[in-house]
Amino acid sequence: MGVPDDGRDREDGRDDDLAAFDFVIPDDLRELDDEVRAYRREQRREQRRERLRRFLLVHRWHRAGLSAPLFVLVLLLVGFVGSMMALIGPTASPPSSRGPLARGDQTPAGQQGGLLPAVDVKVRGDVRPARDLRPAVLAIVPPGCACETLLNEVFDQAQAYRLTMYVVGRSSQEPELTQLVHRVGNGTAGVVIDTEGVLTASTAARGITLVLVHSDGVIGSVLRDIPPGLRIEPLLARLPSPGATALGPAPAGSP
Repeated sequence: MGVPDDGRDREDGRDDDLAAFDFVIPDDLRELDDEVRAYRREQRREQRRERLRRFLLVHRWHRAGLSAPLFVLVLLLVGFVGSMMALIGPTASPPSSRGPLARGDQTPAGQQGGLLPAVDVKVRGDVRPARDLRPAVLAIVPPGCACETLLNEVFDQAQAYRLTMYVVGRSSQEPELTQLVHRVGNGTAGVVIDTEGVLTASTAARGITLVLVHSDGVIGSVLRDIPPGLRIEPLLARLPSPGATALGPAPAGSP
């Protein structure tokens, strides 16, 4: 059996199976200088692109299925939105200032027109005179109070007038109140521990009781057993002023 001739052993040196190449070798290699310079420029451009890709972590974006332009656009958009929110977003207002303490008169402590009792209480862990809590909204709550929603309603109204709100209870309620205030006013309401129960007794607290205190320490209103949805803005608007000149009737529907 004969072996097919593949043309590789021909004496004329031709190989019919090789593909044909169409190129010209110049006599003077200097004629290739332009091509060499163009090739090197392309190499430098590619090196710069690669360095930029490494700097911007483009390879990681591609592995995550995200293109570099889209990623940069998202970053710019997030930065722009954050800047605008910082410029036009709401800012916390400073609390209303505390005025000089009013002189006591014939009105008993703990009642409308009188001062808070002259006792010490524990405020956020520190012992302070109760009469230092001015102007303020004191919410005296009973044990086992499931009143987070109601207290948040009161907090939102107090915040509109830059008034501090405190949740008040006895010593036995301290762990419970600590947990409760974390859910009131985004955790910004304060806890007041009425160690001896004097605030609760002097105000004749019943159910959830609000004690509204003016800037001079005078009690503007005592609202007992308040219902959900109660609007007290007219009373709160007076609290930054001294109570001796700002007292008035409670709003319609108040307890």
